[in-house]
Amino acid sequence: MLSAQELGIDSHPYCTAHRAIIWARHYYSAISKLQRLPSSSSTASVCQWSPPPSQWVCLNTDKGVCTATKLAKTSGLLRESYGTWIRGYNHSIGIVDALTVELWAIHDGLIAAWELGFEFVRVQSNCTKAISPLSADNASRDSYALMKSIHSLCQRGWTIDFVWIPREANQATNHLNKNLPLSQFEQVYLDTLLAHLGDLLIRDINGPPYSRGPP
Repeated sequence: MLSAQELGIDSHPYCTAHRAIIWARHYYSAISKLQRLPSSSSTASVCQWSPPPSQWVCLNTDKGVCTATKLAKTSGLLRESYGTWIRGYNHSIGIVDALTVELWAIHDGLIAAWELGFEFVRVQSNCTKAISPLSADNASRDSYALMKSIHSLCQRGWTIDFVWIPREANQATNHLNKNLPLSQFEQVYLDTLLAHLGDLLIRDINGPPYSRGPP
């Protein structure tokens, strides 16, 4: 099992055996329902974060709304295929609809990933309304301006794919969203793990999985 140090900020010992485990996990997750859009026939089950292939980074996104001000904010985290934290972020974007917040979260995360120089990025979100059209071939023709902007980012010299995940498998990003302070309409980056977030990252790799009820 991976330790907190191995999933932390300082360093991560990379070895052939560990890479093989990650590839195996990716293979089984790729053929599971967790890597597909939700089905109305789904029943109660368990779920867990699914790492991207080796050499890829994972971008998990989430949204939040302040109950007092009704201001929405985006949050997200970037981590490597073996679970190591890279960067977190949040961004206050005002009073907007739910889909707009989700799309801003993805847009902000892709900008961060591009600036860090990553070439292979898997975007994981529990928002079907955002992931489904972005995965379609006609995303660039969508009338939604943010959809077009994200598609434009995807046309740069890198590889992006979009994967739906259950909300329960997105616990680390949800925790980040709830515990980062609301920014003043500016992008805030977090290069140091929040307290207790490291435990969630370890659980994403080592388990136990989260319980998931029917949609």
